Amino acid sequence: AIAGALLLRRQLRPLDYMVEQSHAIARREFLSLPDLPRTPELRRVVQAMNQMVEKLKALYQEQAERSEKLRVESYQDSLTGLANRRYFEMQLNARVSNLDEARDGYLLLLRLQDLAGLNQRLGGQRTDQLLQAVGQQLKGICASFPETTNLITRSRGGEFAVLAPGLSHDDAIRLAETLDAGLRGISDVTPSACIGLAPFSPGDEPKALLQLADEALARAQSQLEPSWVCLEQGSASQASDTHRQWHTLLDDALAQGRFELFFQPVVSSNDLDRVLHYKVLSRLIDEHGETIAAGRFLPALERFGWATRLDLMMLEKVLKQMHGHDQSLALNLSATTVANPASLQKVFDLLGQHAVLGPRLTLEIAEEQLPEQAVLKQLTRRLRGLGFGLSLQHFGGRFSMIGNLAHLGLAYLKIDGSYIRAIDEEQHKRLFIEAIQRAAHSIDLPLIAERVETEGELRVLREMEIQGVQGRLVGEPAPWQ
Repeated sequence: AIAGALLLRRQLRPLDYMVEQSHAIARREFLSLPDLPRTPELRRVVQAMNQMVEKLKALYQEQAERSEKLRVESYQDSLTGLANRRYFEMQLNARVSNLDEARDGYLLLLRLQDLAGLNQRLGGQRTDQLLQAVGQQLKGICASFPETTNLITRSRGGEFAVLAPGLSHDDAIRLAETLDAGLRGISDVTPSACIGLAPFSPGDEPKALLQLADEALARAQSQLEPSWVCLEQGSASQASDTHRQWHTLLDDALAQGRFELFFQPVVSSNDLDRVLHYKVLSRLIDEHGETIAAGRFLPALERFGWATRLDLMMLEKVLKQMHGHDQSLALNLSATTVANPASLQKVFDLLGQHAVLGPRLTLEIAEEQLPEQAVLKQLTRRLRGLGFGLSLQHFGGRFSMIGNLAHLGLAYLKIDGSYIRAIDEEQHKRLFIEAIQRAAHSIDLPLIAERVETEGELRVLREMEIQGVQGRLVGEPAPWQ
């Protein structure tokens, strides 16, 4: 009898795997059974399931490849492989004008002088090679400044731009000096280049920022050495004072828990009264009781290495707050926490103590802060094991990775607001989001549009059947009501 039971259990094992395979499909994962059972009937069923899974994977991959091709055509410079001017203008508007998530930072403009003369002396082919070399040098140097990730562009001709939200004054100077030195030995023909740097703060007008950076570029062009100019809103000594002030303010606030939770509704695009979840945002309470948006204090917090301290405090506050209602929430995790196993374990320990809240809390990671694919996959599975979900926000800049999303079982995908702004007026954005929607729809992955601010944008998103919307049009961030 025991032998029979063991034999039966062995024969039915493929059925257990098929059940897990079905659950995986529901989670938007695709698993194939590698070893086919010997029983003919079970073998045929397993083969059919495997074929279905492979067909779904192929369909998703085809849609992902089409979407990536469209992204390259719309937002990439064909000569250098960097982002193009259209993408730069989208990101400039999104990264500077957003009071809630924008950060203090710098805009860097680089211009090769006398490009027309270079064309005449070198010929079109060699000039193109020089522009490509400049682009590669720019990309290589900026790799040491994570604030510039996906924000390096060739705007036109011999002009390049780097947007760096969160970049400090000292790092901005270091970036300019490194670029200045790096361009001197770039090829057998050393190009004459000038660099202009301008600071920005959340809420600044993009047009005014461009004018300030152009002024810095003009000053750099009119001087011999150095070939860069940084226009400052204050002197270096003032910047040092500000550094110390932020250090004291943030250290005290973290020690005293002086952060307030704000909540922004994320609603169904077809029924604005139906809340899908609330996005949790942090506000720092200063010594006068005034609230400071995250975009103002996060760059300093990250420079001091305190991002995990804030993550853990916010998580504790959110878990405590959730016991008082039945709504679903979403909370961001910083790249610092995700990259540190010890910090992640503290997150897992906190979540494990509140497993009953799992179905109502989703953790979000910003696209620009994504870890390696293997780490991301392990994080997703660990959170799922605890009963919590994971999703990506600000998606769009690293669209080539969409082909890997099929294996993660994400709760949803939030499309970066730079692709949503004026989507009713700019056809290229609509085409791109439609391509993302087709790829996501093939694996039943919900899409949410960020920073929806006009009725026209909402109308287009409804036409494209985007499931959720978030932005000032449907609700401002506010304390819990």
